[in-house]
Amino acid sequence: MQMNYYLKCDICGAVSNLKYQMGYSTRHPIRFKCQCGVSLRGEYSEKNGINFENAQIVDDQPNQLPALVVYSSGDFLTKPPFIPKKIEQLFMPTSFISATFYLDYDQFRKEFSFVVRYRDELHQINRAINELYFAGNKNLLVETINKYYSGQIFNLKTNNDMDIFRSVAKINQIQFLNSKESDAVMKIMSLYQKAVSERRTELERYISFLKKLNRLERWKKRIYNLCDTVYEKIDLLIPIISIDFYKGDKEEMLDGRFAITTTSFEDIKQLYVDLYELIAEVLILLVGFDNVLERGDYEKLKPVAGLKVNSLSDMANMRNKGNIIKFLDNGGKACELVCKCLSSNTRNSIGHYDYDSEEIANSLGQKIKFYNVNNKDEFEEKTLTQICYDIWQMYNCMGVFSELIYRLEMHSRILEGQHPSEGDDFCKTTSGCQKNRKKIYPNDKCPCGSGLKYKKCCGK
Repeated sequence: MQMNYYLKCDICGAVSNLKYQMGYSTRHPIRFKCQCGVSLRGEYSEKNGINFENAQIVDDQPNQLPALVVYSSGDFLTKPPFIPKKIEQLFMPTSFISATFYLDYDQFRKEFSFVVRYRDELHQINRAINELYFAGNKNLLVETINKYYSGQIFNLKTNNDMDIFRSVAKINQIQFLNSKESDAVMKIMSLYQKAVSERRTELERYISFLKKLNRLERWKKRIYNLCDTVYEKIDLLIPIISIDFYKGDKEEMLDGRFAITTTSFEDIKQLYVDLYELIAEVLILLVGFDNVLERGDYEKLKPVAGLKVNSLSDMANMRNKGNIIKFLDNGGKACELVCKCLSSNTRNSIGHYDYDSEEIANSLGQKIKFYNVNNKDEFEEKTLTQICYDIWQMYNCMGVFSELIYRLEMHSRILEGQHPSEGDDFCKTTSGCQKNRKKIYPNDKCPCGSGLKYKKCCGK
């Protein structure tokens, strides 16, 4: 159902016609720019309805056309705000009708429901679990995991340190195991199994290299914390989820013909920078893993034009994030799982405040100009929907990095003699025990590399 409101700007007094689409979101922000250029900031909640900080809902319908017509939804992308020229423009199809015309609606609803459930039911619990884990508060950590995750659905164990490590990793991957993004996580799992089967010796050399580098725990903490930050702001981004379920050309959907009215560029720009920076920092993980898989030598890099970087050890000492990102252009199957939307120019423009945000109706239609920091006459132009979608893609890359870190750490712990209290398929796949490929006898050495007999390790 679409609700019709008239809002009067506190600054200029202009009246906008807000056409709000009632949906499944129980709360979300509302953001759009008045004709005077001021961002009107409001929110919808199931309990309190619609309220604005700097605009007032007026009861009387104006006798003249409103200054702006704004379609708003906490679920979908909408028509961009526009200045009406005739009365007929006030009676266009609703946001729901427009969205469902373009969307695979059933698949979108599954994705949308998953994100909202994680936001409402698990996000805050998982944040607390991470904080307890990194604080070393083992007793309370075990108590919390057992309270929320020991039932039939999750059935996570906390009988020893390996159990706890695995449980925390699994809990953090729940957010990525939705209907769409689970594909990338499953692919990195499959690639790891392939590396264990075909490149075990080199994979374990790579693990030794990473242990000496001593960054895995720091990277894991940063990933967990940044994912928490994304979910703290997820209400700003929820409508962008629909992009992956549009039936038409995705690029056309991002070129300005659709708007997002739950956020402004200023609300989400730091998320772009933080995600870009973290992906650049941990990209070495995937590059080295691809070296293991495709060249049988974790150190051996494919040359990147213009860079004098000859080995993974050299890459570990790089500081220029824009140059690090260039390794994606000739990466292997693991690097292909990283989104291709990373732009050093966009990141640098935000970092140096060299951008212009034009989100006023009938001007640039929610577009932002990102200037070249070395040449202010050059700029790259993107829509707000494109920036939000880039953020969503970068966030989902965290699932790939997190899964690979988990499997590398699991493998390393098994080599050191640590084992879970109960074996399961998740652990056996990580450690590389593949009964369907080759017969393993109880007294054989376990193929996970632990040095123990199979019956004492993954064959328990």
